Amino acid sequence: MSSGGGDFALDRLIPDCVKFINLGQKIEIRNPQAVRPWQFVLEPLSGYLLLGQKLLEQGNEYAQGFNFGPREDSVLTVAQVAQLIVDKYGKGHIEVIKKDNLHEAELLMLNIDKAQKVLGWTPSYNADKAIVETVLWYKHFYLKDTDMYKLTLNQIIEYEKSIKWEAVYR
Repeated sequence: MSSGGGDFALDRLIPDCVKFINLGQKIEIRNPQAVRPWQFVLEPLSGYLLLGQKLLEQGNEYAQGFNFGPREDSVLTVAQVAQLIVDKYGKGHIEVIKKDNLHEAELLMLNIDKAQKVLGWTPSYNADKAIVETVLWYKHFYLKDTDMYKLTLNQIIEYEKSIKWEAVYR
């Protein structure tokens, strides 16, 4: 699951956690042991851009499917992610609520081996860094104390610095 500031869709774990923290309400999670691949939103975007570049420069050789996801160490449970958000935000309370008849997969994973081998793409941020950057964005958004355009641009610049460009341009 991609995380990053600016997602305000309903029933999304990270935006909901931050919203409830800011409302002073408990964070209710319904499937705490569900496993998801957490990544910063710029990770898959960097993969798409790299793939687009390869297609433009070298054509059909790269006209195939690729997964752009996190490393295995960034596959966390919903409960772990919610707790990281509370820890990074510095406040909040989590409560597990029982929901019967859930129609959610317990385990979601992406195999990124092909993107690594064929494109030389590899994720730069782990789940902890993705959540830190996401919480930072939302914290400033709700505090209304920062130019959000500048913050977002700075996050993009910092992410670009983290990319292993030598692997990308081989």
